Amino acid sequence: MTTERLARALVVTESYWGNTAAIADVVADGLRNATIDTTVVAAADAPQVIGADVTLLLIGAPTHNMTLPNPASRRIAASRGVEAGRTGVQEWIGHLRLDGNPAIYAFDTHTSKFSGSAARAITKLLRRRRIGAELGECFLVAGEPPALVDGELQRAASWATQLAGRGRRNLATDPR
Repeated sequence: MTTERLARALVVTESYWGNTAAIADVVADGLRNATIDTTVVAAADAPQVIGADVTLLLIGAPTHNMTLPNPASRRIAASRGVEAGRTGVQEWIGHLRLDGNPAIYAFDTHTSKFSGSAARAITKLLRRRRIGAELGECFLVAGEPPALVDGELQRAASWATQLAGRGRRNLATDPR
């Protein structure tokens, strides 16, 4: 009797104005439409150990001061009226352990290509821990409060279609 393994994705996010969370939700919906079991979780609530059943791991955060949010930038966000937790993606990566070998992609929201990239910071932190990760997509926000630029949710849906194929390929090459 053979049991077929299904592709499974985990999307870990940090979001303050709802933009990064909106991207995560659209991507998750696209993956689910491609029959990939997908869970979205805030970094503060994300598991520290990613099980071997996860074939695709997406990590997203807003860009704060040209990099990942940190305690100081979270205090600034809180002073602007958003609910900001004490921990986020940066701290979660510090405790992350992988039991399997998922394909990992980082994504972010930012105001321009000159404003830095939380996604680049995510890949850099992971690589320092000898965890391979690829730079995914960067989504634009504008205004005050920041909101996603027109067309970014559609780009997120298109990216989900691309990711679905990658998640399945990773499953096919995994020897388990």
